[in-house]
Amino acid sequence: MNSNVTAHLSKRLVYKKGDYIFKKGDPRDDAYIIVEGSVAIITTALSGAEEVGSMLSAGDIFGEMALMEQGERTAAARAVADTEVYAISREVIKERMAGMDPVISTLFALLVDRYRKTRIYIPESAELPDPERVVQHLKEMAGKDRGEGAPVPKESDDPLPEILEGLRPNGQDAIEELGMEQKISDGLKYGEFVPWLQPILDLASEEIVGFEALARWEKKDGTIVMPYEFIPAAERLNMVQHIDYSIFDHMCATIRRCMDESAFGNGPFISVNLSGVHFTDEAVVGVLRETLEEHKIPPKYIKFEITESALMTDSKNAQIILSKLKDLGVGIALDDFGTGYSSLNYLHKFPIDTIKIDRSFVSQITNEKRSMDIIKAIVAMADSFKIDVVAEGIEKKVEMQLLESVGCQMGQGYYFGRPAPQKEALKLLRDR
Repeated sequence: MNSNVTAHLSKRLVYKKGDYIFKKGDPRDDAYIIVEGSVAIITTALSGAEEVGSMLSAGDIFGEMALMEQGERTAAARAVADTEVYAISREVIKERMAGMDPVISTLFALLVDRYRKTRIYIPESAELPDPERVVQHLKEMAGKDRGEGAPVPKESDDPLPEILEGLRPNGQDAIEELGMEQKISDGLKYGEFVPWLQPILDLASEEIVGFEALARWEKKDGTIVMPYEFIPAAERLNMVQHIDYSIFDHMCATIRRCMDESAFGNGPFISVNLSGVHFTDEAVVGVLRETLEEHKIPPKYIKFEITESALMTDSKNAQIILSKLKDLGVGIALDDFGTGYSSLNYLHKFPIDTIKIDRSFVSQITNEKRSMDIIKAIVAMADSFKIDVVAEGIEKKVEMQLLESVGCQMGQGYYFGRPAPQKEALKLLRDR
């Protein structure tokens, strides 16, 4: 599967002592963050002599004017020791800004535009002009924008210094984020993001009828990284969709292998999670269809799990995308049912054929009548809509028995089995 994950990835570059990262007059293309080593920013005096304007070290940023506007470099940057840097292109910034809070991206665009209008001279180094001078200059320009002679806000009324204080660059945080981006990219490249499977059972017969595919990061050194350790970063970096695609591709390959070995029979269904980011781009349907076709997988084996929060990302587009996915012949499951504000509305609005009762209800059914009543109501409602029900988080036999007694068809939880590597989980299927 070609997920094109590295198209706009920041580049990690190495320079030997004495190498130029860029020279005066070079085109502005990338900004840089120093990971290790030292860099001298070299300016040219009116006499023509070169001068070291500043010395930068790990965590410092330079060449940042490339992100503001095109043109030629006004200074040179030279490694004064063996040095590693991240190069950040304008395309990378554009892609990241697309996922920003719209208020922040709008304000950032405004500040860049204001800079271009004012043309405050900022050299290619990380050394900015005196902050008080910048603030005062922006105040003066704000006054001009309101009309000649417009009063400039008093210092005590002006929130700008506090805002600037909150936006002071933290190079080390940026390095860590770029490092995580590179690690996730490498993990995708080498197939390290894989599905672990947790069984889903028919509560009446206690037979395995399906599995949920849960992402794990199996690093080369044998370390297993749990989703809560990498999914938030992947979401910030706009890479989570590539992890979803990788998990789905792995899962389809496994299903194909089992089918070829006649080990699937009519087969259990496989539930695969889709992140909310997919519901802003209809391209997801084509990618998933191509993967099914590539591995020759009958759609009946697949359910895509979504959360209520994912549907809230772009409700109108989500409805279109889910309808197209349903047309492929796959199932659609709504996860964490009952925890949101619009659960019932989603059943009416979207082509959902399975709901998964959240574990917060299941865990309370033995000591809280209200939770049991809610589950009864959910099961009755689902039955009237001809929607399947899976109860999550079953950890005790008594929970399973109570759920089965009110007509809940399927269950999932540690009582039946923890998430496990594919071979281990599928062995359960063969052994039963």
